[in-house]
Amino acid sequence: MAVLIEVVSDDEYLSELLKLRLAPFFPDAYIAKSGSSLCDELKRICEESVILYDNKRFTLEDHNAIPIFKDGRRYVDCSSLITELRSRISSSASVPYERSPKGRSHILLPFTYISEREAMIDRVFDPLTADSDITVRIDLMSGLRMPTPVKSGPDTGSLTSLLARIQDKDFKPEDILDYCNPDLKGFMTPGKPSNPDDVFDNDITTIRSLLKHLKELSSEGSSPTVTTISVIEGFRISDICSFIKDCDYVDILLPSDDPSDSSGLNKIPSLIERSLTKEQKLTVYYSSQFIKGDKYASRSNRH
Repeated sequence: MAVLIEVVSDDEYLSELLKLRLAPFFPDAYIAKSGSSLCDELKRICEESVILYDNKRFTLEDHNAIPIFKDGRRYVDCSSLITELRSRISSSASVPYERSPKGRSHILLPFTYISEREAMIDRVFDPLTADSDITVRIDLMSGLRMPTPVKSGPDTGSLTSLLARIQDKDFKPEDILDYCNPDLKGFMTPGKPSNPDDVFDNDITTIRSLLKHLKELSSEGSSPTVTTISVIEGFRISDICSFIKDCDYVDILLPSDDPSDSSGLNKIPSLIERSLTKEQKLTVYYSSQFIKGDKYASRSNRH
């Protein structure tokens, strides 16, 4: 059965964000912005339809229409919208919220320049955005080391808000997505913190809680499948060894595989490996290969 989810809003970004978030849950439904030529055409061919409307800008007298913002909140509670949409749409058009083992969680530990780190992410992690329905990137580092946001959503503050909320008893792994916006590379990300050192102002248990929720969101997450990537910099090795307990894959990026390097960085993989379980996989990458543009080299320590 063809179903139309019509979004009544003059905010292009909000409409696109809703389409991105809702489409995996309703694979047999069309999602279109009201007033567009596509939406008008879909109204003629769809047997069932439901309206989502921006109740901050519009008032609809249709009692079957669903307001996008609930209880005066400034953000969109997508979990609530999905539940309400399911009650209105035939079960054939939606995917039930079930546990699935298809996702996976990565922790990336880069010890390089920002440009080398981003080049590695472009080569290694960007393809994951095609393998998963949703790919979440969280940067746990100084805001000064984070990439310049390339997205149309809020530039700063969401990561700070997420870290403040993470310890609440009613927090659920899927709530992480409420603090994320899509960037042009296909990642869902909260972007930079309000202040550069906000990540380090949180205690270690807060960071551990976030990483645990990210692992649950991915490895035991809902359908759609979710992959999470946590890029961690600036913490002590002892703290990092506690962080990596909560992921499926650990990826290390080093400047060079030169054994004569006296910086001590080449000792890091062995230190990290000691804290891994046999179910986790460790892969070491070298940034010089990415910057040169050659086929990248990696060394997998654990299978």
